[in-house]
Amino acid sequence: MGLLLQIKSTTRAEKLKSTPTSKLIETPTLANRVEFQRWLTSAISILILALCAPMLVRFNPRENHYNKFVIAIFIYILYLNSQSILKVLIEESKLPIFPGIYTVHIVFLGILLVWSSIRYYARSPEKRSSG
Repeated sequence: MGLLLQIKSTTRAEKLKSTPTSKLIETPTLANRVEFQRWLTSAISILILALCAPMLVRFNPRENHYNKFVIAIFIYILYLNSQSILKVLIEESKLPIFPGIYTVHIVFLGILLVWSSIRYYARSPEKRSSG
Protein backbone atom coordinates (compact mmCIF):
# COMPACT_ATOMS: atom_id res chain seq x y z
CA MET A 1 0.00 0.00 0.00
CA GLY A 2 1.45 3.37 -0.97
CA LEU A 3 0.72 6.95 -0.24
CA LEU A 4 0.93 9.61 -2.89
CA LEU A 5 2.38 12.90 -1.77
CA GLN A 6 1.72 16.08 -3.59
CA ILE A 7 4.88 17.90 -4.63
CA LYS A 8 4.81 21.33 -3.16
CA SER A 9 6.15 24.08 -5.33
CA THR A 10 8.00 26.71 -3.39
CA THR A 11 7.38 30.35 -4.09
CA ARG A 12 10.11 32.89 -4.69
CA ALA A 13 9.51 34.44 -1.26
CA GLU A 14 9.91 31.07 0.47
CA LYS A 15 13.16 30.45 -1.38
CA LEU A 16 14.41 33.88 -0.44
CA LYS A 17 13.60 33.38 3.25
CA SER A 18 15.64 30.17 3.31
CA THR A 19 18.65 31.75 1.59
CA PRO A 20 21.73 31.99 3.84
CA THR A 21 22.76 35.47 4.93
CA SER A 22 26.13 35.16 3.21
CA LYS A 23 24.42 34.64 -0.16
CA LEU A 24 22.11 37.61 0.47
CA ILE A 25 25.17 39.80 1.00
CA GLU A 26 27.16 38.34 -1.93
CA THR A 27 24.47 39.01 -4.54
CA PRO A 28 23.06 42.49 -3.88
CA THR A 29 19.86 42.33 -5.92
CA LEU A 30 16.87 44.36 -4.77
CA ALA A 31 15.07 41.29 -3.44
CA ASN A 32 18.17 40.13 -1.56
CA ARG A 33 18.80 43.54 -0.05
CA VAL A 34 15.19 43.86 1.09
CA GLU A 35 15.30 40.36 2.58
CA PHE A 36 18.53 41.19 4.43
CA GLN A 37 16.93 44.37 5.80
CA ARG A 38 13.88 42.35 6.87
CA TRP A 39 16.15 39.85 8.60
CA LEU A 40 18.18 42.53 10.39
CA THR A 41 15.03 44.44 11.33
CA SER A 42 13.97 41.67 13.71
CA ALA A 43 17.07 42.11 15.85
CA ILE A 44 16.85 45.90 15.81
CA SER A 45 13.15 45.74 16.76
CA ILE A 46 13.90 43.68 19.84
CA LEU A 47 16.42 46.25 21.05
CA ILE A 48 14.15 49.24 20.44
CA LEU A 49 11.13 47.60 22.06
CA ALA A 50 13.29 46.57 25.02
CA LEU A 51 14.31 50.22 25.45
CA CYS A 52 10.67 51.27 25.26
CA ALA A 53 9.39 48.69 27.77
CA PRO A 54 10.55 50.32 31.04
CA MET A 55 8.63 53.49 30.26
CA LEU A 56 5.45 51.53 29.69
CA VAL A 57 5.67 49.58 32.94
CA ARG A 58 5.90 52.56 35.26
CA PHE A 59 2.57 53.55 36.71
CA ASN A 60 1.11 55.21 39.74
CA PRO A 61 -0.57 53.02 42.38
CA ARG A 62 -3.99 54.58 41.71
CA GLU A 63 -3.62 54.44 37.94
CA ASN A 64 -5.40 51.92 35.74
CA HIS A 65 -2.76 49.32 34.84
CA TYR A 66 -4.46 48.20 31.63
CA ASN A 67 -4.18 51.58 29.89
CA LYS A 68 -0.42 51.20 29.45
CA PHE A 69 -0.87 47.59 28.35
CA VAL A 70 -3.22 48.69 25.57
CA ILE A 71 -0.80 51.46 24.60
CA ALA A 72 2.07 48.94 24.45
CA ILE A 73 0.09 46.63 22.16
CA PHE A 74 -0.85 49.57 19.95
CA ILE A 75 2.80 50.66 19.68
CA TYR A 76 3.88 47.13 18.82
CA ILE A 77 1.23 46.75 16.10
CA LEU A 78 2.05 50.16 14.65
CA TYR A 79 5.76 49.35 14.67
CA LEU A 80 5.40 45.99 12.90
CA ASN A 81 2.87 47.25 10.35
CA SER A 82 5.13 50.17 9.47
CA GLN A 83 7.96 47.75 8.73
CA SER A 84 5.73 45.62 6.51
CA ILE A 85 4.40 48.63 4.61
CA LEU A 86 7.89 49.97 3.96
CA LYS A 87 9.07 46.52 2.81
CA VAL A 88 6.30 46.38 0.21
CA LEU A 89 6.97 49.96 -0.93
CA ILE A 90 10.66 49.17 -1.41
CA GLU A 91 9.89 45.97 -3.33
CA GLU A 92 7.62 47.99 -5.64
CA SER A 93 10.46 50.55 -6.10
CA LYS A 94 8.36 53.37 -4.64
CA LEU A 95 10.96 54.02 -1.93
CA PRO A 96 14.77 53.81 -2.11
CA ILE A 97 16.55 50.81 -0.60
CA PHE A 98 18.39 53.07 1.83
CA PRO A 99 17.33 54.04 4.45
CA GLY A 100 14.52 51.61 3.56
CA ILE A 101 12.98 49.70 6.42
CA TYR A 102 15.44 51.36 8.79
CA THR A 103 13.32 54.51 8.51
CA VAL A 104 10.86 52.95 10.97
CA HIS A 105 13.65 52.35 13.49
CA ILE A 106 14.97 55.90 13.11
CA VAL A 107 11.49 57.38 13.64
CA PHE A 108 10.74 55.17 16.65
CA LEU A 109 14.15 55.89 18.20
CA GLY A 110 13.44 59.61 17.77
CA ILE A 111 10.05 59.23 19.43
CA LEU A 112 11.67 57.19 22.21
CA LEU A 113 14.31 59.88 22.82
CA VAL A 114 11.72 62.67 22.90
CA TRP A 115 9.46 60.63 25.19
CA SER A 116 12.27 59.78 27.60
CA SER A 117 13.52 63.39 27.71
CA ILE A 118 9.99 64.64 28.44
CA ARG A 119 9.66 62.13 31.26
CA TYR A 120 13.10 63.07 32.58
CA TYR A 121 12.48 66.81 32.62
CA ALA A 122 8.94 66.39 33.99
CA ARG A 123 10.38 64.99 37.21
CA SER A 124 11.14 67.41 40.01
CA PRO A 125 14.72 68.73 40.29
CA GLU A 126 15.25 66.95 43.62
CA LYS A 127 14.46 63.53 42.15
CA ARG A 128 16.50 64.26 39.03
CA SER A 129 19.67 65.12 40.96
CA SER A 130 19.38 62.09 43.27
CA GLY A 131 18.87 59.43 40.66
